[in-house]
Amino acid sequence: MPIDFGSFPISPDVVIGAGIYAVVSVYGTGQMVGGRKIAKLNWPALCEADVQAEISASAPPPPVSVVPELNCDTTFGTLFGREGKAFCQNYGNFDIPIPGANAVREQERRVREAEQRRITCAASQAGSRCDCASSVYQAENRVPLAIYAGTARVITPPQIRNLKSELTRALRSPQCAGA
Repeated sequence: MPIDFGSFPISPDVVIGAGIYAVVSVYGTGQMVGGRKIAKLNWPALCEADVQAEISASAPPPPVSVVPELNCDTTFGTLFGREGKAFCQNYGNFDIPIPGANAVREQERRVREAEQRRITCAASQAGSRCDCASSVYQAENRVPLAIYAGTARVITPPQIRNLKSELTRALRSPQCAGA
């Protein structure tokens, strides 16, 4: 038995039109409005500053050298007081060699350089992490963005109202944490 569309309370043309409008909102205008909201929030600059601060805060403090700098004043001045300092003033503040100290200092320098390279590399990826967060947010919130755009911004879902926190959550997500 064929379906009689004339008996429905709403015209099939209205249903088809609403369906097309919904699809356009989900894949077109919702994404466009989401991109504009993110740009209006100035997300890339905020995000990069946050990532840079996070990287700086996670950096370990500079290591204290395990090999002290020994010279006449620090050695004899500490051990013999005024007489030791007077001795060093008379004969010069010469360095006291420590066997193997240069190799240890070189290793310490390499560790500091490696940590600096890691920080520089992580900081250079801040922009891609922020772009990733924006993309993840828009992909996960297609329907709320479509509702927001489709209702001419009359209905504002919580995912849109809390945009900065949602973007920050996306930034910390596994998809963007290592991007």
